[in-house]
Amino acid sequence: MSTPKIVQPSIVDLNKVKGVLTLGFSSDALLRWVFPDASSYLKSFDIWMEEFSKISFENNIVYSEENFYGSALWHPPGVEFDNFRGKGQKLNIGASTGTNFSVYTSQEPSKYRSLNVSFQDPMINDSPYLVGASLFYSFRGSSTNYYFPIDFTVGGAVASFGRRLEWPDDFFRVMWSAKYMQKEYEGSQEDIDNYIGGLQKTRGISFAQVLSRDSRNRAEFPTNGSTFILENTYSGGFLGGNENFQKHMLTLDWFT
Repeated sequence: MSTPKIVQPSIVDLNKVKGVLTLGFSSDALLRWVFPDASSYLKSFDIWMEEFSKISFENNIVYSEENFYGSALWHPPGVEFDNFRGKGQKLNIGASTGTNFSVYTSQEPSKYRSLNVSFQDPMINDSPYLVGASLFYSFRGSSTNYYFPIDFTVGGAVASFGRRLEWPDDFFRVMWSAKYMQKEYEGSQEDIDNYIGGLQKTRGISFAQVLSRDSRNRAEFPTNGSTFILENTYSGGFLGGNENFQKHMLTLDWFT
């Protein structure tokens, strides 16, 4: 019996990874008890895999047999308290460090490391108001695996405030957030000119507003309800910094 060859898939292989895991968990007793209907299982598991896999691919901790007979997804280590101090507050502390290896190249592997700390109180003193804050830092070494031959460092902070609305109904929420982020790039001047437009350091200051409505019956594997998210972001301009843009996103999902 030959030893299976393990490879690290990229994001372009997402559907192959989702396919083998969807098939593998189709006989899982717990999941099939939650979703006895085949169509509900396929739809809900696909949505969950789409979200769960994002962090795995971002941190290069996805592994598969070379013919995709089997796959495994991992998340980086971290500490999360969903009921910090017993009042529904969320405290998250995460850190990771490592080396990106690839079976497709003999190039010297690149390093990466990250650190993040966040806190959120969803109901200040049992009121409809929410506050949150986070600090983050990450470094990714240059690598042709990403077609990005530049060392990339980013750090920043986010402060947020929001509240639950009573009109049109109590499913609505609104949140405002202010974000400061600084990015630094290290490499040859030619690469910096080609990839970053000659900037070795950028500073972004942005303000965002998110209006949302969530009537799902379950946060994971919902079978009823809908979500509505309208996000507007303004960066730079009179706020300062050199990342000037506006972003407007509307997301609608129905679950049946």
